[in-house]
Amino acid sequence: MANRLTKRLPYPTVLEVGERDPALIARTINNAIAGNLNVVGEVMLASGSTETIVRDPRISGQSLLAWQALDAAGAALVPSLWLKVRGVRQATYGHAAPGADVWLEYAVLG
Repeated sequence: MANRLTKRLPYPTVLEVGERDPALIARTINNAIAGNLNVVGEVMLASGSTETIVRDPRISGQSLLAWQALDAAGAALVPSLWLKVRGVRQATYGHAAPGADVWLEYAVLG
């Protein structure tokens, strides 16, 4: 299995309640213009569960989560994911029950 997020570069994010450091804001904007967005996270779908809550400060009521499998077991589960509830800083997804713990990467858009 791939090493989860170990090869990704940590691009900075400026949240609503975050720091107001001008250098950090400039670096974040320049990275966004260059296409380097800090929108990727990871979540574990627990063995036997049919619901997973994704908690991420970047999630809003308008967000879309795009999923990427890291192995064959994850690839079999991605088509079964469906949105149950989307709120501020979290979203709940229903899915088929995996036979073992499965890690997926996601991207928060919007």
